[in-house]
Amino acid sequence: MPQKILLVDDSPTVLKILTMGLSQNGYAVNTAGDGLEALSMMGGTQYDILITDINMPKMDGLTLIRTVRSLTRYKGLLIIALSTESAPHDKDTGRQAGVDRYLTKPVSMDRLIKEIKTLSSQD
Repeated sequence: MPQKILLVDDSPTVLKILTMGLSQNGYAVNTAGDGLEALSMMGGTQYDILITDINMPKMDGLTLIRTVRSLTRYKGLLIIALSTESAPHDKDTGRQAGVDRYLTKPVSMDRLIKEIKTLSSQD
């Protein structure tokens, strides 16, 4: 059974490109356009991996990550943040919120798949 990924980004283009690449690599991908939509989707489905943008309207990625980390149901969820914010402070803030990996956009599909496989094997 393929791992289920919830991909969250406010850019339809990013969602389309990443969904295509992840699907071609054998992952089952659902998408959300912001953190609120993602939380709503997570109420009804168990995901293995959350990949989220940081800067989004309605609910940003850091708030989403902190909220998800507070839910017992998702304690073991792998979380990867994707952001254009690349300063050490931004990465530290992401780690403090609970991300397993903080990757700077643009990220190649090969790098993203490698990170997913590395995190999944540590599980």
